[in-house]
Amino acid sequence: MVYVRGDSVRVLMHGGKPRTVQAGRVTPKRESKALSVEAPQLRSLADMVAPMQRVYDSGIRPVPKPVTLRSEPYLAYVRKHPCCLCGASPSEAHHWSHHGGVMGSKVDDYRTVPLCTKHHRHWHDHGTLPGMERDASDAFFLRTQRALLEERAAWADDGDIVDGLIRAIGGQS
Repeated sequence: MVYVRGDSVRVLMHGGKPRTVQAGRVTPKRESKALSVEAPQLRSLADMVAPMQRVYDSGIRPVPKPVTLRSEPYLAYVRKHPCCLCGASPSEAHHWSHHGGVMGSKVDDYRTVPLCTKHHRHWHDHGTLPGMERDASDAFFLRTQRALLEERAAWADDGDIVDGLIRAIGGQS
């Protein structure tokens, strides 16, 4: 803190002793900033709420967070299949997305393919399947996923959502 009294300046350093210096001996550094700060304008609660109320009254609503579809029966169904790349069993249900991963968000359970532990680890280490570029890996996953979804009689309870999913990835329904 800085106090100016008459022709002297009293400086109180945080955690230190206060010092008093004659104003004529104080020379500002070139990079020093002004010490005066304007008091913030205090607004009433009504003034702060009014813009939000106008937006609410206009019918504009926040975009809801996307819902991630979950299906334990489908995941169990995927795990029963051998690795889609090498045919090894047992396999893991690998969640994939051609949009790239976003930390903290998981893709739908319907976006899974069976991968053995070795190929699952390779995917997470390299972002591709062995011997393939990213686009080819994504195309391979899409074909595998489409085939698994189309065998819906083996795992599906609700045909409406399944038909919508199959159409969404470009399959026949």
